[in-house]
Amino acid sequence: HKPRVKKTENKVSQNRKVTDYYPIRRSSRKTKAELKDEEQKHIDDLIKNGVEEGLQVQHIVDKGRGVFATRSFAKGEFVVEYNGDLLDIACAKKREAEYALDPATGCYMYYFQYHSKTYW
Repeated sequence: HKPRVKKTENKVSQNRKVTDYYPIRRSSRKTKAELKDEEQKHIDDLIKNGVEEGLQVQHIVDKGRGVFATRSFAKGEFVVEYNGDLLDIACAKKREAEYALDPATGCYMYYFQYHSKTYW
């Protein structure tokens, strides 16, 4: 047996990259952080421009104004920005009683749950 000797000095490398044959294609998909950031910017724009898509304020006889949905909303979809105090039940009842003393003031409370706690 003769030992095989590799002749590398005369051989041109046959190893080629895939990118030598096909162009590089970058993904156009966005990261979760980018999608969340875009959604937040969209919500901020809606708030700044006073857009109330899917909501309508109506007068209710013997009650006053109410906000009604004019379309269905998907779970997690932005509906409206709440701007006000978050109250526990005791404070909410006290404030409601104070507002009831002046019929011109009116009173309406939003009742909702967030992180298993109920707010008014």
